[in-house]
Amino acid sequence: MQRIAAHFFYLFLGVACTLPLLADETAIDWPTFQGNNARTGASDYPAITIPEIAWSTRVGIMGYLNCPVIDGDRVFVTSSGDKHNERDNRDGVYCLDLKTGEILWHFKTPMDACGITIDKTRVYVGDDNGGFHAIDCETGERLWRYEFNASVYGPPLRVDDLILAGGADGMVVAFDPKTGKKQWSFHHDDSMRSGLSSDGKHIFAVYLHARVVCFDLKGNVLWQRDALDAPEGDIERREIYSTPTIHKGDVYFGFARDTTYETPAISKLRATGVFEWCAPNAGALANKQALTFGNIRSSFAVYKDELIYAEPYGNKVVWARPFDGQVTKLYRCGIEMFPHW
Repeated sequence: MQRIAAHFFYLFLGVACTLPLLADETAIDWPTFQGNNARTGASDYPAITIPEIAWSTRVGIMGYLNCPVIDGDRVFVTSSGDKHNERDNRDGVYCLDLKTGEILWHFKTPMDACGITIDKTRVYVGDDNGGFHAIDCETGERLWRYEFNASVYGPPLRVDDLILAGGADGMVVAFDPKTGKKQWSFHHDDSMRSGLSSDGKHIFAVYLHARVVCFDLKGNVLWQRDALDAPEGDIERREIYSTPTIHKGDVYFGFARDTTYETPAISKLRATGVFEWCAPNAGALANKQALTFGNIRSSFAVYKDELIYAEPYGNKVVWARPFDGQVTKLYRCGIEMFPHW
């Protein structure tokens, strides 16, 4: 079972290492986007040296919001259906048998289903229609629902005794997982396209135009600031789509800007809100190979104290040092690809 489960991890840039999970996640193989609330994309499963396809099952379009999660002998995955951004019968959440790929149940959402997170009894998912759903893991029946005023794109966050979701309407809402009763909420006048992250004590929300808000688990705002720290008068387009990655008390963001640059699109904040750096010098390796860097809309994986990500507009997987963002190595694989989420 471990080997089959690990196949899914590698499709989404998971990396194998020993990583302590947060308390709520210890009983589930891969409960949320990037495997854990810190979004490090790391697992202690053994590395796969000769990948093999165990099975395949058609569930419809799977875009960047439709990552699988795994618990025991089941895989849960969201789908954008037969047509992206349109209502159709394949939209929703699928529960599959891990060993065979057989569809055990399908929960249909009003439009494309987006980010997904699970615990031992419930599946949590947002959709393009603004719905946020809690679904019974065993039966696929909806237990409760909350309506945002815009799409709920990013993966939900299950931390402590809360389940949280962020909407494109700027709302962050914390719910009681069992009842769906709202525990607290926060609104910012900007869209949220990414998911929420947590180090177990703090919750980090990032908005499209680079505003980062840090909460405690009771919903108190501890700080908020610009994640990119653009110079005064800078009108360059800078947007954040990626769910932040947390590593050793630091918060990392990929961001989008105009086309390509000589510096990586990475920004770093301390968990205390202190700005560290944005778009650092790429370092000797990158300069020697005359590398250019594009828009990072994906989240970073963390392995052996390095950030790993797929550089867009090419075929490079890049390793960068967390303390200064310098590129230490890269690996070229397959064909070049233009946009990357």
